[in-house]
Amino acid sequence: MKLPVSVIAVTHNEESNIDACLASVSWAEEIIVVDGSSQDRTADIARKYTGKVFVKENADCETQRIFGLSKATQPWFFLIDADERVSPELARSIERAVTSESKESAFHILRANFLEGCAKPVHFNYPEYHLRLFRKSDLVSLPEKIHRVPEVRGSVGRLEGVLDHYFFGSVTQYLEKMNFYTNLEAQYCLSDSAFSLKGVRGFTRLFFRPLGRFMEYYFAKKAILDGYWGLVFAAGAGYYELLINLRILLARKK
Repeated sequence: MKLPVSVIAVTHNEESNIDACLASVSWAEEIIVVDGSSQDRTADIARKYTGKVFVKENADCETQRIFGLSKATQPWFFLIDADERVSPELARSIERAVTSESKESAFHILRANFLEGCAKPVHFNYPEYHLRLFRKSDLVSLPEKIHRVPEVRGSVGRLEGVLDHYFFGSVTQYLEKMNFYTNLEAQYCLSDSAFSLKGVRGFTRLFFRPLGRFMEYYFAKKAILDGYWGLVFAAGAGYYELLINLRILLARKK
């Protein structure tokens, strides 16, 4: 029996991930894939699982998800990224949530981060919970900017089981995503009339925010326990903030 859920997946050049991702949500009544004009076989592979593959100009994930939601027909929807997999235990939890008389409007889900080829999740950024399963009638809005939280009316619960996240497939893909999303973050800052890099606040952002992000990921988010790779990804988190600042400074000089 299929579950009354619309799964929404946003993709761009994810042919190495999309097959396993969609196979893990085959229990859903509806799968919607919004593809950002991939140059690989992502869309073709996705069509093995669903007839609802929409190819659009590549944009940020939030914009694509909002489009995907407009095509959803089921009373519940579930957000998934191409590099994620729903574990069997999580699938059973989703089934209980959407077929029972639960009062929750949405559910947080535990995500575990894996390096490709590793059997165990890294300590880095674990545990982390993401709001991914929603009752469609209780959704107020999906965020229009990255790294923001959807808004719902009603209570929010937490599901058992884990969403497996294979967050590092290749250096090229990692850098492409960093390039794309730091550009978006810089655009958001530049469009905010209250944003400034002047004064104490600007100095703090330019010089201390990258260092602070590195320290946060390396110590507070336990990347230090993952040895060499933990150091690499904590440094990447700091570089992410540095790259946003660089983009802003260069844009202001034009």
